[in-house]
Amino acid sequence: MLPKLKLCGNHSSQDLENTMKSEADYLGFVFAESKRKVTSEQVTKWLQKYTDEPIKQQLVALFVNEEIDVIKQTMEEVPFDIVQCHGSESPQYVEALRKKVKQPIWKVIHSNEQALTYMGSFAGLVDAFIIDYRHEGAWGGTGQRFDWGEIPLYQQEANKQQVPLFIAGGINNTNINQLLTFHVDGIDVSSGIEQDGFKSEQLIAELVERMRENEKHISRSKGALR
Repeated sequence: MLPKLKLCGNHSSQDLENTMKSEADYLGFVFAESKRKVTSEQVTKWLQKYTDEPIKQQLVALFVNEEIDVIKQTMEEVPFDIVQCHGSESPQYVEALRKKVKQPIWKVIHSNEQALTYMGSFAGLVDAFIIDYRHEGAWGGTGQRFDWGEIPLYQQEANKQQVPLFIAGGINNTNINQLLTFHVDGIDVSSGIEQDGFKSEQLIAELVERMRENEKHISRSKGALR
Protein backbone atom coordinates (compact mmCIF):
# COMPACT_ATOMS: atom_id res chain seq x y z
CA MET A 1 0.00 0.00 0.00
CA LEU A 2 1.41 3.38 -1.01
CA PRO A 3 2.07 5.96 1.72
CA LYS A 4 -0.21 8.97 1.68
CA LEU A 5 1.33 11.83 -0.29
CA LYS A 6 1.12 15.51 0.65
CA LEU A 7 2.39 18.16 -1.74
CA CYS A 8 2.97 21.29 0.31
CA GLY A 9 3.82 24.93 -0.36
CA ASN A 10 1.44 25.59 -3.25
CA HIS A 11 1.76 29.30 -3.88
CA SER A 12 0.40 30.00 -7.35
CA SER A 13 -2.49 29.08 -9.61
CA GLN A 14 -0.07 27.01 -11.71
CA ASP A 15 1.19 25.19 -8.62
CA LEU A 16 -2.35 24.23 -7.74
CA GLU A 17 -3.11 23.09 -11.28
CA ASN A 18 -0.01 20.87 -11.37
CA THR A 19 -0.54 19.32 -7.95
CA MET A 20 -4.26 18.78 -8.47
CA LYS A 21 -3.50 16.70 -11.58
CA SER A 22 -1.34 14.40 -9.49
CA GLU A 23 -2.23 11.35 -7.43
CA ALA A 24 -1.45 13.20 -4.20
CA ASP A 25 -3.82 12.80 -1.26
CA TYR A 26 -3.25 16.23 0.29
CA LEU A 27 -2.33 19.71 -0.97
CA GLY A 28 -0.74 22.13 1.48
CA PHE A 29 -0.79 25.94 1.68
CA VAL A 30 1.48 28.01 3.92
CA PHE A 31 -0.04 30.83 6.01
CA ALA A 32 3.21 31.77 7.73
CA GLU A 33 6.22 33.90 6.86
CA SER A 34 7.84 32.07 3.95
CA LYS A 35 8.67 32.49 0.30
CA ARG A 36 5.64 30.24 -0.22
CA LYS A 37 3.25 32.26 1.94
CA VAL A 38 -0.29 32.69 0.60
CA THR A 39 -3.42 34.58 1.68
CA SER A 40 -7.02 33.45 2.00
CA GLU A 41 -7.94 35.73 -0.89
CA GLN A 42 -5.36 34.14 -3.19
CA VAL A 43 -6.34 30.56 -2.41
CA THR A 44 -10.04 31.36 -2.77
CA LYS A 45 -9.40 32.89 -6.20
CA TRP A 46 -7.39 29.86 -7.37
CA LEU A 47 -10.04 27.44 -6.14
CA GLN A 48 -12.82 29.29 -7.96
CA LYS A 49 -11.54 27.80 -11.22
CA TYR A 50 -12.58 24.37 -9.98
CA THR A 51 -16.12 24.98 -8.73
CA ASP A 52 -17.53 22.67 -11.42
CA GLU A 53 -15.16 19.80 -10.68
CA PRO A 54 -14.63 18.47 -7.17
CA ILE A 55 -11.04 18.55 -5.92
CA LYS A 56 -10.05 14.97 -5.09
CA GLN A 57 -7.33 15.98 -2.64
CA GLN A 58 -7.85 17.25 0.87
CA LEU A 59 -6.58 20.78 1.47
CA VAL A 60 -4.24 21.52 4.36
CA ALA A 61 -3.66 24.99 5.86
CA LEU A 62 -0.28 25.40 7.55
CA PHE A 63 0.20 27.88 10.42
CA VAL A 64 3.15 28.71 12.68
CA ASN A 65 2.28 29.84 16.21
CA GLU A 66 -0.69 31.73 14.81
CA GLU A 67 -3.44 33.35 16.88
CA ILE A 68 -6.28 30.88 17.24
CA ASP A 69 -8.93 33.34 16.06
CA VAL A 70 -6.91 33.97 12.87
CA ILE A 71 -6.86 30.23 12.16
CA LYS A 72 -10.59 29.98 12.85
CA GLN A 73 -11.31 32.82 10.42
CA THR A 74 -9.10 31.30 7.70
CA MET A 75 -10.77 27.90 8.06
CA GLU A 76 -14.16 29.57 7.71
CA GLU A 77 -13.18 31.63 4.66
CA VAL A 78 -11.53 28.83 2.66
CA PRO A 79 -12.74 25.20 2.38
CA PHE A 80 -9.71 23.68 4.07
CA ASP A 81 -9.99 20.14 5.40
CA ILE A 82 -7.08 20.06 7.86
CA VAL A 83 -5.20 22.46 10.15
CA GLN A 84 -1.43 21.95 10.36
CA CYS A 85 0.34 23.45 13.37
CA HIS A 86 3.94 23.84 12.26
CA GLY A 87 5.51 25.86 15.04
CA SER A 88 6.24 25.41 18.75
CA GLU A 89 2.59 25.25 19.77
CA SER A 90 1.86 23.76 23.19
CA PRO A 91 -0.65 21.00 24.02
CA GLN A 92 -2.74 23.66 25.77
CA TYR A 93 -2.77 25.71 22.57
CA VAL A 94 -3.93 22.72 20.50
CA GLU A 95 -6.59 21.90 23.07
CA ALA A 96 -7.91 25.47 22.81
CA LEU A 97 -7.72 25.34 19.00
CA ARG A 98 -9.81 22.15 18.96
CA LYS A 99 -12.65 24.07 20.58
CA LYS A 100 -12.57 26.68 17.81
CA VAL A 101 -12.24 24.60 14.61
CA LYS A 102 -14.05 21.49 13.44
CA GLN A 103 -11.29 20.24 11.13
CA PRO A 104 -8.68 17.61 12.12
CA ILE A 105 -5.41 19.00 13.51
CA TRP A 106 -1.96 17.79 12.46
CA LYS A 107 1.12 18.66 14.52
CA VAL A 108 4.62 19.05 13.15
CA ILE A 109 7.46 17.86 15.36
CA HIS A 110 10.90 19.18 14.46
CA SER A 111 13.44 16.44 15.04
CA ASN A 112 15.78 17.15 17.97
CA GLU A 113 16.76 15.70 21.35
CA GLN A 114 13.49 16.78 22.99
CA ALA A 115 11.25 15.82 20.06
CA LEU A 116 9.92 12.52 21.43
CA THR A 117 8.98 14.07 24.77
CA TYR A 118 7.31 16.97 22.96
CA MET A 119 5.48 14.54 20.66
CA GLY A 120 4.28 12.52 23.64
CA SER A 121 2.72 15.60 25.21
CA PHE A 122 0.13 15.73 22.39
CA ALA A 123 -1.32 12.28 23.08
CA GLY A 124 -5.06 12.34 22.41
CA LEU A 125 -4.95 15.89 21.00
CA VAL A 126 -3.88 15.58 17.35
CA ASP A 127 -4.96 13.50 14.36
CA ALA A 128 -1.53 13.02 12.76
CA PHE A 129 2.12 13.96 13.21
CA ILE A 130 4.64 15.24 10.67
CA ILE A 131 8.33 14.92 11.52
CA ASP A 132 10.37 17.65 9.85
CA TYR A 133 13.84 19.19 9.83
CA ARG A 134 14.25 22.57 11.53
CA HIS A 135 16.86 24.94 10.18
CA GLU A 136 17.67 28.09 12.11
CA GLY A 137 15.56 30.89 10.70
CA ALA A 138 13.12 28.61 8.84
CA TRP A 139 10.39 26.29 10.08
CA GLY A 140 10.52 24.06 7.00
CA GLY A 141 10.69 23.93 3.22
CA THR A 142 14.50 24.16 3.26
CA GLY A 143 15.18 20.96 1.31
CA GLN A 144 17.18 19.56 4.23
CA ARG A 145 16.40 16.38 6.11
CA PHE A 146 16.84 15.04 9.62
CA ASP A 147 18.53 11.73 10.45
CA TRP A 148 16.13 9.15 9.02
CA GLY A 149 17.65 6.54 11.32
CA GLU A 150 15.46 8.12 14.01
CA ILE A 151 12.21 7.41 12.13
CA PRO A 152 11.47 4.13 13.97
CA LEU A 153 11.46 5.99 17.30
CA TYR A 154 8.86 8.43 16.00
CA GLN A 155 6.87 5.55 14.52
CA GLN A 156 6.73 3.86 17.92
CA GLU A 157 5.31 6.99 19.52
CA ALA A 158 2.79 7.54 16.70
CA ASN A 159 1.67 3.90 16.94
CA LYS A 160 1.32 4.29 20.69
CA GLN A 161 -0.98 7.27 20.09
CA GLN A 162 -2.69 5.43 17.20
CA VAL A 163 -2.25 8.27 14.71
CA PRO A 164 -0.51 8.40 11.29
CA LEU A 165 3.08 9.59 10.93
CA PHE A 166 4.24 11.68 7.96
CA ILE A 167 7.87 12.43 7.15
CA ALA A 168 8.94 15.80 5.70
CA GLY A 169 12.19 17.58 4.93
CA GLY A 170 14.56 17.08 2.03
CA ILE A 171 12.53 14.41 0.23
CA ASN A 172 13.05 14.18 -3.53
CA ASN A 173 13.29 11.72 -6.41
CA THR A 174 16.86 10.73 -5.55
CA ASN A 175 16.16 9.57 -1.98
CA ILE A 176 12.50 8.56 -1.97
CA ASN A 177 13.37 4.85 -2.27
CA GLN A 178 15.50 5.05 0.87
CA LEU A 179 12.68 6.70 2.79
CA LEU A 180 10.17 4.09 1.64
CA THR A 181 12.19 1.33 3.33
CA PHE A 182 10.83 2.67 6.64
CA HIS A 183 7.21 1.98 5.55
CA VAL A 184 5.98 5.36 6.76
CA ASP A 185 2.30 6.29 6.74
CA GLY A 186 2.80 9.46 4.74
CA ILE A 187 5.28 11.63 2.87
CA ASP A 188 5.22 15.43 2.81
CA VAL A 189 7.14 17.08 -0.04
CA SER A 190 7.66 20.75 -0.92
CA SER A 191 11.00 21.89 -2.37
CA GLY A 192 11.71 18.41 -3.76
CA ILE A 193 9.02 18.82 -6.41
CA GLU A 194 9.95 22.36 -7.40
CA GLN A 195 11.77 23.70 -10.43
CA ASP A 196 12.66 27.40 -10.49
CA GLY A 197 10.62 27.85 -7.31
CA PHE A 198 7.36 26.38 -8.58
CA LYS A 199 5.75 22.93 -8.51
CA SER A 200 6.90 20.84 -11.45
CA GLU A 201 4.40 18.48 -13.05
CA GLN A 202 7.28 16.33 -14.28
CA LEU A 203 9.02 16.06 -10.89
CA ILE A 204 5.70 15.20 -9.22
CA ALA A 205 5.02 12.47 -11.80
CA GLU A 206 8.53 11.06 -11.31
CA LEU A 207 8.09 10.99 -7.53
CA VAL A 208 4.77 9.13 -7.80
CA GLU A 209 6.26 6.70 -10.32
CA ARG A 210 9.15 5.87 -7.98
CA MET A 211 6.68 5.27 -5.17
CA ARG A 212 4.68 2.93 -7.42
CA GLU A 213 7.79 1.05 -8.56
CA ASN A 214 8.81 0.57 -4.95
CA GLU A 215 5.38 -0.81 -4.11
CA LYS A 216 5.58 -3.26 -7.02
CA HIS A 217 9.00 -4.39 -5.85
CA ILE A 218 7.66 -5.04 -2.34
CA SER A 219 4.70 -6.98 -3.75
CA ARG A 220 6.99 -9.13 -5.91
CA SER A 221 9.26 -9.80 -2.93
CA LYS A 222 6.33 -10.89 -0.77
CA GLY A 223 5.12 -13.16 -3.55
CA ALA A 224 8.55 -14.82 -3.83
CA LEU A 225 8.56 -15.55 -0.09
CA ARG A 226 5.28 -17.46 -0.18
